[in-house]
Amino acid sequence: MFKQRLIIIKNSMRKYLLKLTSITGFVFSIVPLYVWLCVSSLVLVFVYNISQSVENLYWIKDIVIYVYVAVISFRLMKRKLTYSLVLSFLLLVVYVLYMAEVSDVPILLKGASIRQLMSPTILFLAGFLGIRSGRDLQLFSKTIVLIGVCLGLFGLVERFSYLWTYIDLSSYFGIKNVAVGSTGYPAMFIEPISTFFKESIPVGGIVRMVSTLLDPINLGHTFVFLFSIVLFDRHVTGSRATRSLLLLFFSVCILLTLSKGAIFQVALLVLVYHKAIRLPLKVVGISIVIAILFYLYVYHPGIILHTSGTISSFSTISLFGMGLGKAGNYSTLLGKGISANGIGDSFIGSIVGQIGLFGLLLWLASTLFMVKRRMPLFLKGVLYTQLFVALFSENAFNLLSIFTLFIYLGAVYYLTPSNRDFISNEDTAQKAEQNKVFAN
Repeated sequence: MFKQRLIIIKNSMRKYLLKLTSITGFVFSIVPLYVWLCVSSLVLVFVYNISQSVENLYWIKDIVIYVYVAVISFRLMKRKLTYSLVLSFLLLVVYVLYMAEVSDVPILLKGASIRQLMSPTILFLAGFLGIRSGRDLQLFSKTIVLIGVCLGLFGLVERFSYLWTYIDLSSYFGIKNVAVGSTGYPAMFIEPISTFFKESIPVGGIVRMVSTLLDPINLGHTFVFLFSIVLFDRHVTGSRATRSLLLLFFSVCILLTLSKGAIFQVALLVLVYHKAIRLPLKVVGISIVIAILFYLYVYHPGIILHTSGTISSFSTISLFGMGLGKAGNYSTLLGKGISANGIGDSFIGSIVGQIGLFGLLLWLASTLFMVKRRMPLFLKGVLYTQLFVALFSENAFNLLSIFTLFIYLGAVYYLTPSNRDFISNEDTAQKAEQNKVFAN
């Protein structure tokens, strides 16, 4: 009798410890990494204000991701990627490293260009290896929404209190060769338009929300993903009222970033992918959005700059490009006199300019093969619309614009079965749980 009780207690403790290990193992993996990416820019601001002796410290933002993926890379032995994804990724890596070897740009610019091209893959692997179960994904979804609310609240404070007049950003942005104005705000924090609303500081336009990401475009696209997951995934919120409040909150935050790409992206997502909107209304809505874009193209200098960068990239297109680091904004910021060849403010354009049409096809293949047929439709929608925006915006696809999307994409990829590649080493109950997560 006593022995049976010991066995029962032992089994109960084992189940409890397994559950505890599963939850804490998740909490101490993806979530801290996600939080780090949310606050790393602000952390570096304070570090640089204390000491500027380590100029290249901003690479720590990426190093943390690489170390995390390396530490849990042993899980690759038990997880499967499709052959097409692995092959396209390996070909891209070999090609980019070859282009880096033959390029004559400074080593810092080479590193920044490689980072720009490989960020989607490394973030995808972080989500793919870091997730454990459908329950983990649900927890992660709710956690990033909560973190998003915190980002928005801090953003409201910094936006309307003019926080950056009190916190010196010049050292942080000086490392990136970005000038900071006399008011403490770099030009990217200001939308150069005149309205009836007047700021309390002389900035020559409207102040944009940047929160802890310190970039309105990065922040805008992060909020777009959070808006989408609240709108399309009903597991995230417990009530309709909470869902409505979150959608309103994230909508306001997107507008306050004044990111044209983010606003355009969320409009496309809702019009194209929301099933409640009928086809005639979708056509009318998309037509209105296109008309607004044409209007902005004529009168807004930023839109003109983005469009001209895209046109320049495809007017000078070649099979293998001009060389790594020789096109795009990074060549201007870090190239020490290297010309961007007229190609700027277009992520897709910078790829074409640097590694050519062949490189673009490899990059697109490695990115699009991350999508499985049975993945949630909204997730595909966020990826496709952000790729479209990346035609006209280089920042739309840099590390802090895509980290939420690709970490989540990697996690969902692991949990989504396909006809050609089913998740290995999972028991029947686990498979049933995964299928249940994506049933809706």
